[in-house]
Amino acid sequence: MITISGSTITSGVSFIQETPVVLQINFDTPGANTWTVPSGVTSVTIKLWGGGGGSGGNGYIDGGGGGGGGAFASKVLTVTPAQVLSFTVGTGGGAGGYSGFGQTVGTAGTASNTATITAEGGLGGDDGIGGAGGTASGGDVNTSGQSGIYAGSPIYSNGGLAGNSPNATAASGVTPYSGLQPGGGQRGGGTDFTGKGGDGRVTFEW
Repeated sequence: MITISGSTITSGVSFIQETPVVLQINFDTPGANTWTVPSGVTSVTIKLWGGGGGSGGNGYIDGGGGGGGGAFASKVLTVTPAQVLSFTVGTGGGAGGYSGFGQTVGTAGTASNTATITAEGGLGGDDGIGGAGGTASGGDVNTSGQSGIYAGSPIYSNGGLAGNSPNATAASGVTPYSGLQPGGGQRGGGTDFTGKGGDGRVTFEW
């Protein structure tokens, strides 16, 4: 006899556990786009991440704060084959710059959205202040992005993670310290102002 998970079965009987196959398509390029529902599909899950905020620029005394992470939203949609779904992928915000004895504010990331679901972008970092994370609405799940932090000059300040972000870190460790996609806030406090927050993403699963 063979025992599996507390149940007794006859030796020689084999079991095959079938895992449902989940197909997925990611849209990573910012801007408006559409996706056509494949044949035979009647239900899809849409996931949206807003763009990450840009960092504040490094100043004469204080370092810039990290950009806020983009929000996350997901929703199960009832669809019909060949239906065209419209959406927008958000873009990451730009970095602030050095301005005399201070720094300029990073710009906010823009939202990833449909007509009824929105994942806002994170706000830009400021003079010694991290940007707030974006907020989400309209989904079955709505998760705010993390706020960026300010670690103090001349220490680099981390950007915020996107809501439900799969990224281990918000910002890359190499210049220009841009936020990671999807939706990571840009690392602040640097002297290279060419980076930006991570762009958003829209994903369909079925």
